[in-house]
Amino acid sequence: MESNYIKEVCAKLGITQRELARTLGYSEEAISRAAKTNKVSNSMRKTIEGYLNQDLNKVKDICNKLDCTQEELALNIGVDKSSISEWSRGTRATPKWALRIFELLLVEKDYKMMQEKLRG
Repeated sequence: MESNYIKEVCAKLGITQRELARTLGYSEEAISRAAKTNKVSNSMRKTIEGYLNQDLNKVKDICNKLDCTQEELALNIGVDKSSISEWSRGTRATPKWALRIFELLLVEKDYKMMQEKLRG
């Protein structure tokens, strides 16, 4: 039996079909229909793949911006190195809470840089 692409994506990301529709800018009906029939248009598939790839790049981007390794990032946010590695490879979706922490780490870095400039 052929696997259901939409259901697999939702399971991988840990979100509902409704959340997937909102995230991608599709109607709930379009996502639901694609899940029921397992017929996903090329444009929808490209949109989903683009979103998944964007998520994968977040770990690499944050490590580059913070000038740290994946291991250092794991220590900073309190997770195992294996979790960061899985998020980076796409074997597990990066949780929303981790993405929020990434944003906070960037804000903290910017704040520290401003403090340094002010101290002169």
